[in-house]
Amino acid sequence: MSLGALTPAYASAGVLAGAEPGESDDIFAVGLVAYEILSGKHPYGRVPANVARDENMQLERIKGLSGAQWNALRQALAFRESDRMPSIERFMEEMSKGSGLTRLRQLFAKS
Repeated sequence: MSLGALTPAYASAGVLAGAEPGESDDIFAVGLVAYEILSGKHPYGRVPANVARDENMQLERIKGLSGAQWNALRQALAFRESDRMPSIERFMEEMSKGSGLTRLRQLFAKS
């Protein structure tokens, strides 16, 4: 399968390099969207992941997230696939620990 289109600011470095997208790339994209919903801004200022990685851009911690939630979000946004959260189920499980998910649910409820 060939990917016909993508949004560079929401694609993983692997996909931007031409790799076939997989679950890990979806986790990266979900992490980007979650970060943006919870903080109000894209974690890398809409800079594509490969550029953010090469420029050693760092995530700014989101206030109000528990340690488990912050670790889950950081793992979802890992540039290297091998460092990334292993499954979306695990990501959601970790994100449900603490008050940050309540904030996320409130934002979705307003839609």
